Formats: sequence, C-alpha cells, structure tokens
Amino acid sequence: MFSAMPIEYHDLTPLQCGVPNQIIEDPYLKCFENIDCQNPEHFYKDLKVTLQKADKTNMVLTLGDVIHGQRHLIGRNACVAIGASLEWPGRQLVVKMSYPSIYRESEKKLVDAAKSKVRDMSSEGKEHWVLNDFPEIFHSQGFRFNDNASPRRCLMESLTGAAHVDRKTGIYELYDGRLLRVTVSERLFPITDTTNVKDIAQVFLDILQCHRWLYDHAKILHQDISMANVMYRKRPSDNKVYGVLNDFDISFSQTEAASLHRTGTLPYMAHDLLGQSDIGHLYRHDVETLYYVLLMLCCRYEIVEIERVPILRPLPKDPSDMLFAEWFNRYLTWGSLSAKKTYSSLLHVGHQRAYTVTT
Repeated sequence: MFSAMPIEYHDLTPLQCGVPNQIIEDPYLKCFENIDCQNPEHFYKDLKVTLQKADKTNMVLTLGDVIHGQRHLIGRNACVAIGASLEWPGRQLVVKMSYPSIYRESEKKLVDAAKSKVRDMSSEGKEHWVLNDFPEIFHSQGFRFNDNASPRRCLMESLTGAAHVDRKTGIYELYDGRLLRVTVSERLFPITDTTNVKDIAQVFLDILQCHRWLYDHAKILHQDISMANVMYRKRPSDNKVYGVLNDFDISFSQTEAASLHRTGTLPYMAHDLLGQSDIGHLYRHDVETLYYVLLMLCCRYEIVEIERVPILRPLPKDPSDMLFAEWFNRYLTWGSLSAKKTYSSLLHVGHQRAYTVTT
C-alpha cells in the first residue's frame, strides 16, 4: 500500500499535482538540480512566469528571491517574490501569487477605481496628494480552476455551499471558492526598514489620511491593516518618505458584494470583530487596527546603532517574553483574543518606553 502511493503520485500530471503550470513551471519537477533546498527564499529564483497582456499577447517575468510567504493550507496563501520584466524596464517589481475568494475584487481594479476618482477630483492638471500613498499596480490576472483534473477544482466543488465550524470562532461559516491571482506591482518597503522616528510618524500620518480619503471618496474600506501592509516609498525626485497603504486583496468596495469571511490579520483585528460575528467591518475597526500596528511597533521594536548605522529591529527577547505575546498565539480562540484586547489588559504598558536607542 505504501509503495503504491509514491508510484501513483509519480504518474500524476503537474496539473493533477496542483501545479499552476499554465503560468509557471514547477521548480522541483523541471530543474531540481538548480534548487537551493537549504534556503526557501531561493525557491522561485530565475524561474519564468508567463502572463497575458490586454491585447492577448504574452509577457514574461523573471522571479527572484521570495520576500514574503505564508505556510498555510487554508487561506490566501500569498507568496511575494522579487520580479523583473522587459515590460517595465528599470522598475523594481514584486510578483504576488495568492488564492483569494472568487468574490473578492482584484487589488488592481480597486486601486484603479480610486485613481479614477482622483482624476475626477483633480483640477488644473495638478497631481493629487493621495496618489503618493497608493501602491502602483501594473498588472493583475486571475486563473479559475475550471479543469476537472485540478485537485483544487474537485475540492472547491465538494465544499462550495457547505459549512464548517470555525475552530477559533465556534461559528458556522460558508466556504468560498478560490482562484489563483498573480499581481505585478512596484516594490515597496516595510515600515520596519525605517530608522528615523520622524519618518515613521510621517508614514502613519500619510496612511491614516489615505485610508480616510479612500473611505470618503472612493468608498473603499481596506479591512486588513497590519504591520506587513504599512509600507513606504521614497521618491528620488524629492527624497521624501511617503507612507503607502498596501495589499488591497481583501478590501471591500461599498458598491460590490462582500466575501463570506470575516477579514483581518488576527493580532491586529479589532476587538468587536473578534468577539461578534453579526457586525459588519466598519471604518472605526480599521482605525483601531492601525493603532495596534503603532502599539506593536513601539512596544516590540527598538532602534539600535550597529557600527554607526541605525536599524530598527525586534527587541532581543524571547518572543514569548515580549509585550502582547499572547496576541500572537495562534492557538487562541477569537473569543479569548478579544478578551485580551480590553482596557484593563492594556494598562500594564502605560509606562513603557517607545524606541530604545542603544549603541
């Protein structure tokens, strides 16, 4: 029985193995000898991704190191790698591959709609300030699992319309179908790459203003603000730092249907959303989430100088000994995490210093 399993698996086609070989070759099947098995960051290095332009002609991107990845069997399972393409010469690119709900609008569609609103509001050819705080998304393409040989297609058909009890919430939730979405964007940099307190403050101010503008004028609510999505860019023209609100994968346009899932990154999710299932995601929930990002940055990071070069890094402590360690405990139920996000649980950090500077 055991011997038969690997033999049968060997006979499967790449598509039957779950490999999206219509856009990318599987590294372990095609060029195993070139894979650096010791470093997951190099998994996609030098592989080619083929996408279609609006005129139906192909464009090719070359992948580099993986800079962000999720190791989940359930969820969007987003993976972000450095990219390069002759379509955008000289631009620093990233390529994100993820599996969002089929009910979610693409990031590019939402950001393009916001930019269209900016053009409607701009006057006399002046560039609107909020454009500095939008991500630059060059291309997005979705792939449905329509082939009957795809294991994802079989799984989707068996689960669509079914309900499961979420282990963390104890609530029945419907399964959403999913698709593979590939997004090509300008490379941005995480706020943890900054070392100047004034720049950090500017990033948060920019993002707060951009978030409000999106809500008021473009009718878009982000719904997933986290440390990973608070980014910045520095324009060569003025050498200024601009905060950028990134990752609109699960954002919600008030003119479109919502996904079936409650959204957010657990350590940063608003107290109300963790404790109740019958309320919608509101503007104040995103603002609360942004506050938690600032709180984590102040209480769990420090600016140090190493060989006279300042860097922002996590505190040199065991993660379990850091403040708010329980917020990052993946085994907590949503209700337990909600109970920890109360006024009384935050009192003990009132006198903590933000940003310890050492040499």
